[in-house]
Amino acid sequence: MKSAVIYYSRTGKTRYVAKEIEKMTDATDMEIKDLTNRSGISAYISCAMDIFDNKITYIEPKHVDITDYDKIYIGTPVWGSNVAPAIFEIINRTDFRCKDVVTYVTFKGAGEIKALDILNNLVRQKGGNIIKSFAISSSDVNEFTFNTRRALKNLENY
Repeated sequence: MKSAVIYYSRTGKTRYVAKEIEKMTDATDMEIKDLTNRSGISAYISCAMDIFDNKITYIEPKHVDITDYDKIYIGTPVWGSNVAPAIFEIINRTDFRCKDVVTYVTFKGAGEIKALDILNNLVRQKGGNIIKSFAISSSDVNEFTFNTRRALKNLENY
């Protein structure tokens, strides 16, 4: 079964989880880049405003081809109890029909349940079959590794 990991990461935490998934499942990396400058303190505020205004962002790549993949992992940081605009954009541009999808979010504070609900609904609207979801909260790399591996082991037992 071929797998791919589609993710966006502003600070590197969501990317770290994606890399663990790739190691454990031999998945293909499909990192989405947000072409809007999202660094620094002022960018943090603009990120929140973009989420609440449902503002469109420019991404690279503009499209991903998941035709040859059976299972898709999709990861996003939680921004204001929502998904990052870059993930919103790529999901809207992708057909997930007949694809099993595992969603995950990374977060530091709260809002992970609502963000996962939004993420799952977006994927379902594009025809995806959500088979599992998980949230990773931590600032310690060892905890990220442990929690990601535990989530994937639970997926195997699903």
